[in-house]
Amino acid sequence: MFGRKKKEKVDTVALPKLNDRVYEGSIESAFQAGRAQRKIKSLQTSPQEIFANYRRNLKMDITDGYARNLYAGFWVRLFAFVIDMIMVYALQALVSGLANVLTQGQYASLDVGILYVIKQVVLILYFTLASFFTNGQTIGKGLLGLQLVKDNQYKLSFMTCFVREGLGKFILSTLPFLGLMVVFSSKRQNFMDYFTDTNVISLNQFAMLYEENVI
Repeated sequence: MFGRKKKEKVDTVALPKLNDRVYEGSIESAFQAGRAQRKIKSLQTSPQEIFANYRRNLKMDITDGYARNLYAGFWVRLFAFVIDMIMVYALQALVSGLANVLTQGQYASLDVGILYVIKQVVLILYFTLASFFTNGQTIGKGLLGLQLVKDNQYKLSFMTCFVREGLGKFILSTLPFLGLMVVFSSKRQNFMDYFTDTNVISLNQFAMLYEENVI
């Protein structure tokens, strides 16, 4: 008896009627309009802002969760490094000039080893402080849309910036062939990235990935 009543109840359920909005195409039109609006909004937002706004919400590991093309390649990183080294040379020249003025020329007569150490300190401080205060973007990286990231640090720590950028760039400027590791690494990591669990991403590639998944 109960089974029969249940069957009769199922048989009497009315079929859903065709939605007039679907038939007229208004739902599709609204969807296309919303998609176009989101696209316009995304084009007005810089890749840096997109990454900063959605960094906390990413469920995949930044340094190991995406395809290889998200990570910055060899040539763009080389150009960024060249720009940064130009800045370093300018700062070194500025420090030398000021030191000569303050010591009335005695700075230039210091031992060659001491002068070398001072120049390397300037290099280490530049890369460390620039990365720390910009959360992974030196001048070179910022101009070319790159950013240093670490999975468990939304804001890079000073020690991460010191080891990866400061000491790392000191070693790289001394042994430049180590930069070729980026070419052969599956995630385009350099030698210091393996020690600090970091990577350099392309913000433009991230913005494209975001647009493909949201728009």
